[in-house]
Amino acid sequence: MNIICLVKPVPDVENFSYDYEHHVLLRDRGYQIINPDDETAVSAAFDLKQQFPGSTVETLTMAPPGARPYLEDLIRRGVDRAVHISDPLFAGSDTYATSGVLAKFLMDQTYDIILSGTQTLDGGTAHIPAQVAELLGIQHISDVSRIDRIALEEQTATVNVESEDSLYTFEIDLPAVLGMAYSARNRLPYIPYDAINEEVGGKMKTVTNTDLGLERSRVGLTGSMTQVLRVEVHTYARKEILRVGTDDESIDQVYQFLEKRGFLQP
Repeated sequence: MNIICLVKPVPDVENFSYDYEHHVLLRDRGYQIINPDDETAVSAAFDLKQQFPGSTVETLTMAPPGARPYLEDLIRRGVDRAVHISDPLFAGSDTYATSGVLAKFLMDQTYDIILSGTQTLDGGTAHIPAQVAELLGIQHISDVSRIDRIALEEQTATVNVESEDSLYTFEIDLPAVLGMAYSARNRLPYIPYDAINEEVGGKMKTVTNTDLGLERSRVGLTGSMTQVLRVEVHTYARKEILRVGTDDESIDQVYQFLEKRGFLQP
């Protein structure tokens, strides 16, 4: 079974840089992490690889050059190959343009299943899995919480999708794109100590637009169907902590505090 995982390094929400002139995140600055939903997808791929011996797990990423170390670490964790799509022309691409780039590469690849996170920390639109599937002409389901491994033997994906009050089961034919919902249970393995400094460049491939041949009008800000008009960053002042006891004076302090903020009815 050939499994391709779409993964994305995203800025740490506590430490990011933003270009207020062009309204895009500066992805080569600040600390980044692999998007948590995408980590769940890679973890699910590792589980399937154990279930189906001989399977391969490949990651596909569209990101600036600074993403390379994160992809190398995924290989050290067990990924067989990593493809890094990177080109200055792609800077500022929205989900529409990004899906077009990913799908263009995938059109020439062989796969049984494509796994992806449903949401991203820096977007939250859940567009990518659905749009990639649409462009490839294959089926898609998002917010998947569980994959029935037995059904995969018949080239069918039976999956669970959970809502706040219901559990749904869907069945679709493969190949398909499955957007995984984040799960704290699906964690990536730690990098083995003897692999921390392993050279993995031979398992990585870098792809540029020279390889893909997309028109400039279809990528980057020009090829994006949506644009951010304005971003406001809100900062929160640190709250003063007031510690009180159980004596009469402290109880009076608490009473006055609640009364001042309108929590007590006259």
